[in-house]
Amino acid sequence: MANEGSATLYSQGWRQGRLARVPLPLAEVDVDASNTPELVQRTHDLWVVATQDCDLDLLHPDGNEATVELRPVYEHQGADWGVRSRWFRLAGLLCTHADRPRMHVSPRTLQRATQEPLPDDVRLIAFKKWLGLRYDRPAVPDEHLELMRAIVDFPPRAGHRGYAAGVDSSTCWWVTVQVG
Repeated sequence: MANEGSATLYSQGWRQGRLARVPLPLAEVDVDASNTPELVQRTHDLWVVATQDCDLDLLHPDGNEATVELRPVYEHQGADWGVRSRWFRLAGLLCTHADRPRMHVSPRTLQRATQEPLPDDVRLIAFKKWLGLRYDRPAVPDEHLELMRAIVDFPPRAGHRGYAAGVDSSTCWWVTVQVG
């Protein structure tokens, strides 16, 4: 990652898909019986980090801007395992929902949480894909899509390993090209 020499959330073990146990207010606006908007707030204790790893590697643990996205985790019996569902099952009955309110917290706030990893890499990869289907931004920016395709499709020559050493469309995009 980019900030290997300095303390970042990433260097302290925070990753996209990591569970964070910390009591935080969860708020949403609804209408009451008289059709008047009202703030509905409650405390929620279990969250999943939705911020990408490359962004976590840029955030200093003492930062005070609300830049880390957390999504509430619920116990839900009927959640689908699939990445196209509105509910996403993280593990067992632990799920998050695409349409539920999200929270943006400061790195300093996240430091108060207890880290709990997802139980397996398969669910972590599926979670990243599920998130990617819900963001308004593509994994590869449109202006770089043609270049990315050309690099991935470029036929390797004998003696050269992998012109596209990695294209990770579920987190930050990157491509390594070997020359010569």
